[in-house]
Amino acid sequence: MAPQKKKKLIPVTDIIAPGVSIPTQKNKEDDIDTLQSVSSEQASFLNDIKFEALRDFGKSTTPHAEESEADPALHTLNNSWRGGRNSSIRKKRKSPMRLGIIFVVCVVLLYVILGVLPRVTIAIVTKKIQTQLTTSVTVVGSSTPLIDATTQVPGEIITERKTNIFKFLATGKETTKQKAQGSVALFNAYGTAPQVLVAQTRLESPDGKVFHLVNRVVIPGAKKTGTVLEPSSISADVIADQPGAAYNIDPVDRFTIPGFKGSDKYEKFYASSVEAMSGGSDGETAVASADDIKKAQQTSLDKMKESIAETIKLKTPNDFKPISGSEQFQMITQKVDARVDKDNNFSVALEAQLSLFIFKEQDVKTILQKKAQEKEQMPQDYIEKDGSLSYGQVVVDWKAGTVVLPTTYQATFWKPVDVVKLKTQILGKKETDLKTTVLSLQGIDKLTVSFWPFWVSHVPRSDSRTTITVE
Repeated sequence: MAPQKKKKLIPVTDIIAPGVSIPTQKNKEDDIDTLQSVSSEQASFLNDIKFEALRDFGKSTTPHAEESEADPALHTLNNSWRGGRNSSIRKKRKSPMRLGIIFVVCVVLLYVILGVLPRVTIAIVTKKIQTQLTTSVTVVGSSTPLIDATTQVPGEIITERKTNIFKFLATGKETTKQKAQGSVALFNAYGTAPQVLVAQTRLESPDGKVFHLVNRVVIPGAKKTGTVLEPSSISADVIADQPGAAYNIDPVDRFTIPGFKGSDKYEKFYASSVEAMSGGSDGETAVASADDIKKAQQTSLDKMKESIAETIKLKTPNDFKPISGSEQFQMITQKVDARVDKDNNFSVALEAQLSLFIFKEQDVKTILQKKAQEKEQMPQDYIEKDGSLSYGQVVVDWKAGTVVLPTTYQATFWKPVDVVKLKTQILGKKETDLKTTVLSLQGIDKLTVSFWPFWVSHVPRSDSRTTITVE
């Protein structure tokens, strides 16, 4: 018998795709034994299948889905190859996009570093001169001429007059029977001839309350213009027909005169009141005591003075100021009406006037500024930075039309810095040139320059990124 040729076997496991596990030595030996036990045709068939799989690995498995599922190792091999190849393609496609993004980021960072971050803050402290001056300034009324412009300023005298009625609560008690009293206006709309009404002539209100004329009254004749008759009128005092608070009635638009009833005069002669009737009582009632009246007189004066002063304040021009203590208050008339109305109030009628000096405070400050500059021997270009005026007790001479105003002036002077002009001079300059420019200014006591970030060494060209503060 001729010796049997050994078949040459090509192990499939020598070609391994990524992701496929390598069989152990024991598995290799089992595979060799298995191959030796089959016929040469079967071995050749198996080898052809495995090499075909190796030639096709990496191709799309969509048409051969069933074959891939039948051989898990082949499925893993194909997927691993495709994944690596597709990943490489994606990386190649994304490279230009990544470069573009990196370029944009670099441009933005460069813009921020060079165009946004650089900032300069300059803090300037100027030299200041503080002064205090105490003197007197004379305010002269408009009717008096100025004599010395270094000690006198023009002023004005304002005078305001007012009339008012003030009501006060009566706190006294008294048992009395009093008839209400008041006043009315009697009208003649009948003819051009005057009409006499005797004392005790009755006047009746719409609700039946009867009042009598206290005195005889002659109502003037009406005025006639063409065919138009203009009623005439006259004021008269009246008193209630009966005592009691019921007659303390409010103002009435039309009283009739019962004596004319039944004639043409009944509609043409009438009366009206503009104030309530008062003083009517029957039994214990409130009365104005002596103490009530005394307090009411003083309170009415105080209220009137305050009211007139407020009116003068409203009428004073904005650039003028009233001089406190220069007021002259005069009472023209004061009349107390002790009758008590239905609300237990009595009244005080008062007429008074108030005069006072006003002046322009800036005129006083101008004089004192000049005196302070001379006192401290300041440079001509130094001006007031802040200042205040306070006044002492004034001395008023109404006859001469002047008021002496003791004044204390406290102020701080400096030479101001034109920040806008300075900015235009320093924009874009280096640090050394910047300091030279700023230090050349007059009246500078201290200078601080801050550059940010640390690498900045010149002033930005942008006005918004350069800050200058002056103290």
